Amino acid sequence: MLLLVMDEVSRMAVAQYVRHSRKAADLPQEKLADKLRLTRTSISNIEKGRQALTLDLFCRICFVFNDEPGAVLNSILKKSKDSNISKNEVKDPKIRNIIEKTIGI
Repeated sequence: MLLLVMDEVSRMAVAQYVRHSRKAADLPQEKLADKLRLTRTSISNIEKGRQALTLDLFCRICFVFNDEPGAVLNSILKKSKDSNISKNEVKDPKIRNIIEKTIGI
């Protein structure tokens, strides 16, 4: 499991992305939680920037909203120059490729 380690700016950008996307889709927290097999409390915590995300969960959230995870991650990381992701920490070659293409590490 790869945990996305982000600074506060990036973490809050993820929170804003989830909240904005959910509301734009007119999707209650409970329905999003069901789609992701999470609790409503987890969705609330994600939207408040209180819950860390794994890369897998981040991708699943993006897919619920029909967004490309690499593009969303790139947009979020542009808001923060201080990213703690190292490609050496990523074992899955497909995920490493996405990260390399989007943030150039």
